[in-house]
Amino acid sequence: GANASCAEPPRTCLARRCGCPVRCWAAVRRRPRLMGALAVGLVLWIAACIAAYRLIPQAMINDRMARAIVDISNCAIEIGPNAAASITPYARFTVSKQVLQLPLISFKAVVNGLKADVYFQHKNPNALPPNDVYNIRIGQFVTNDTLHCDSSTDLDISLGGEMLLDDPDLVASMVNDFIEQDTVTLTMQAVVTIHAHVWGWLPISFFGITISKSLTVPAFDNFEHKNIALESLVTAHGKPGSLNVSATAQVWNPSPLTVVLRDSFMMQVYYTWQGVRYRMGTLNVHAPLTLKPSMNYPEGFMTVEQTLENADAMQAFISEYIGPQKGIVPAGG
Repeated sequence: GANASCAEPPRTCLARRCGCPVRCWAAVRRRPRLMGALAVGLVLWIAACIAAYRLIPQAMINDRMARAIVDISNCAIEIGPNAAASITPYARFTVSKQVLQLPLISFKAVVNGLKADVYFQHKNPNALPPNDVYNIRIGQFVTNDTLHCDSSTDLDISLGGEMLLDDPDLVASMVNDFIEQDTVTLTMQAVVTIHAHVWGWLPISFFGITISKSLTVPAFDNFEHKNIALESLVTAHGKPGSLNVSATAQVWNPSPLTVVLRDSFMMQVYYTWQGVRYRMGTLNVHAPLTLKPSMNYPEGFMTVEQTLENADAMQAFISEYIGPQKGIVPAGG
């Protein structure tokens, strides 16, 4: 019969010539190649979808984080004995809706808290580039605040939390850089989960999204921009050649950070006269010293030491401070 030829080996069995059913051995022999190709295509398609799911949102978020404006609105750093082991900073994030918007897509997103590692960029003057700059982790910032983002409006949020310090000595190193450098760069890195609704109704979540933001803030630059200046003399007493003065000084803090020094310290006091810097004495400041953003007026105890080298400069300093005299005004009734 027509089906008897089906017993022939697959190499000679041809479905159309022998009249075999469609499930002839020769026909079945060709199908695994097609199924294999479809399986490979399906695997590649799934891999492409996973890569797009992981990479495209990550790239878009990194681009928008790079264009976000970050300001530190409140942050106090303590160094010295009995310094706090944590910092409670507040930061303000602003992003315009033009930056948030995506072509043909509107969205609302929520991030329920985050944990971020915080680093500061340390500059080693004794090393050669590019090894002279490296990041040092100073702690982990934790916040339970919920971040809401809507592509139709500007993003303007204040984020507060607590940063647990890894080692107070590292904070002292950062403050030392803060005094010596003209700028200090802080970097925050976190891994977050983002829950969003696209077009207001389609839910989608992105897991394991890495966000990173660096912030460069102005620093003291060894007080080069605004030197420490004498504000007023409060009390004075002493003997010839040496004068002990209680005085207030003008100390400018150009940064948004408040620095609290828990250690007393001593500074050398110089006065520039006729283009030459003369040492006038020493200034002792007792702890704690708090330097808030903008101008500060700490009080210290200054010992003025007159020598043969600074005698003329000392006289010029006193004359400049007291000002020209026009006579004596009697006091009393």
